[in-house]
Amino acid sequence: MNILIINHYIGPDEYCPTFRTTYLAQEWTKLGHDVTIVGASNSHSFFKYPRFSGSYSVHLEKGIRYVILKTPRYEGNGVGRLVNILAFPLQVWRWQKWFADSFKPEVVIAGSAHTLDCFPAVRLARRCGALFVREVRDLWPLTLTELGGFSEWHPVVMCFRSAENFSYRNADMIITTLPNSLEYMRAHGLENGKWAYIPQGVDLNTLEEGELPELHHKLLERLNKKGIFVIGYTGSIGVANCLDTLLESAKVLRDMPVAFVLVGDGPEKDKLQKRVNQLGLKNVFFLPRIPRNCIPGFLSKVSATFIAWKRRPMYRYGISPNKLMEYMLAGKPVIHAVQASNDLVATSGCGISVPPENPAAIADAIRDMMSMTPHALAKMGNRGREYVIRYHDYGKLAVQYLTAIEEKRN
Repeated sequence: MNILIINHYIGPDEYCPTFRTTYLAQEWTKLGHDVTIVGASNSHSFFKYPRFSGSYSVHLEKGIRYVILKTPRYEGNGVGRLVNILAFPLQVWRWQKWFADSFKPEVVIAGSAHTLDCFPAVRLARRCGALFVREVRDLWPLTLTELGGFSEWHPVVMCFRSAENFSYRNADMIITTLPNSLEYMRAHGLENGKWAYIPQGVDLNTLEEGELPELHHKLLERLNKKGIFVIGYTGSIGVANCLDTLLESAKVLRDMPVAFVLVGDGPEKDKLQKRVNQLGLKNVFFLPRIPRNCIPGFLSKVSATFIAWKRRPMYRYGISPNKLMEYMLAGKPVIHAVQASNDLVATSGCGISVPPENPAAIADAIRDMMSMTPHALAKMGNRGREYVIRYHDYGKLAVQYLTAIEEKRN
C-alpha cells in the first residue's frame, strides 16, 4: 500500500527523536509498503531545525520519505505555539493536491497530538479514494482542560473539540493507544466497528548504543561507587509528569542512601530546580536531555526507575506511557504512581504501583525496593522486559495495525 502519515511533530532522525510513528513506518517499509510522513519544520520535539528554501523539503531515510512543511518557530506554550499549530494544517491543505498526485495514498493517517490536521487529512483521503485513519494517543482537548486548567468554553478548547468531533465522525478507522476509550469516542461521534486498540511498543532491532555524555557518566559512576540506590527518570519535565511529588519523596528520604537522577528538559525544570534548592536537597540531580540511543546506557546504571501521573478522571480511558516501554525493555524495576484503568507495571509484575500524588507512598515503595536483594530486583525488572518483548514488539504491532486497516478496506 501507499501510506501517507500526517504528524505535526515527526521528522527524520537527524532532527527529531524516534517516536511510535517512525518505528511503525520503518516496519511497514520492511514489509514492502511505500510510506510518506508529512511533518512540520518547527516543533518542540525537534533538537535541530532543518534549513531549506521554499515551502517544503523532502528527505529519504531508512526507506521512509519525509516531507517537511515550513512552519513558524515558537518557544514555550504561548501564542507562538498556537500559531504554529494553526500553520501546519493550513500547509497540509495547501499541498494536498501535490500529495495526492505525487504519492497516490491508499491510506491517510492523521496522527498529531492535536486534532486540527484531520480537516486536510479527510479532504486528502476523499480526493484519493483512500481510507482515512485517525490515530489517537492523547485525548485532546481533554488534556487541555484536565491537565492544562483550560475552561471548557475557552476558544482554543472549543476549536479543538470541534476538530475532535469532526475526526470521529469522518474517520473510516480509529486506532488508539488508549484501551478503554471506545465509549468516550462513541459519545463524540464515532460509529460502531471503527475502533481498534494498538498499544505503544518497543523497538527490538539491534541498534548501536550511544555513549553517555561525560556529565551523566561521572555522576552515575560516583553514586554507584558509594553504594547509593539510584532512582532514574528520563523524559519531559512538565506538569503532567508530576515530578514535584517525587521531590517531596526525596525530602522524606533525605537521610537514606538514595539519589534521584532526572534526565530531560521541559517547562517545569527551572521551577523544580528552585524547589530543590529551597528544600536543601542534596540527593536530587538534574541532567540535560540525552539522545534516545543513550537512554539504555543511562538506565543500565540506575537501580530503579520512576514514572508518575496526576490524579485525573481522564485516565479512566487509559494511559499510553512511552517512557514506561523503555524502562521495561531495560529490565529495570519501576515505581509507578498512577490511578488509571490500565497499569502495565501491575499487570506484568515489574515494579510497585502506588496512588498518584502521594509522596509518602512513593517513599515507602522506594524503601521496599531498597530492602530487596539484587537478585530479587533483577527478577522483578526482567518480568517487565519479557512482557514488552512478548506483547509490545513494534514488528508485531505494525502487522496488527495493517491487519486492522486491511479488514476495513475489504
